[in-house]
Amino acid sequence: VDFIQNYEQSLSLSREAWLGPRSIFLTKKFVDDYQQKIWEQMSKPFDELYQHFDTLVSLMERFNELYFNITTVKTFDQSKVLFARKYAREIAPILQMIASDSLTDEKIEELALPEGLIPTYRDAFSLVQSVSRSISAAAGDIDLFLSVKKSWNRYIRIEQRNKLSKRFISLRKKIMASKKELERKVEKLKTE
Repeated sequence: VDFIQNYEQSLSLSREAWLGPRSIFLTKKFVDDYQQKIWEQMSKPFDELYQHFDTLVSLMERFNELYFNITTVKTFDQSKVLFARKYAREIAPILQMIASDSLTDEKIEELALPEGLIPTYRDAFSLVQSVSRSISAAAGDIDLFLSVKKSWNRYIRIEQRNKLSKRFISLRKKIMASKKELERKVEKLKTE
């Protein structure tokens, strides 16, 4: 090619071409396997966030169940003791673990997130932190309520159960909306 003046090497293809040491089928399989492995590594941080979302939802359900059970006890003193024990044993350690987790720039780099999803990941992580603190705040409110009041009646029980349920329904909606949005963005990235 050196002996022809003004010659430029070029390649023009009008169809899809696969270059590889083996057949097209094996080459496509290797490429697909490689893309799958890369995707699995990239999706691990999001799987952790989904797990946090699911954990918070199940904790709220357990909290609601716990609160319902303690409001069936006859006296406030018994309710307060029962609530403190069960909350401290079953819910608080998990909430504390979730709330104490932090998201630093170093952790973001370590996760190797795609640039376009870093703000979304930060927002979802902040929501997880916020919801776990809200559940802890609800426990504090219940403890305060049980310290101030002295006797149960049917209306107080129903009112307090409904108040907690409404609070958790709102949090659950936030979690589910954020989870769907995150899944949508991750799936969009996957198809690009």
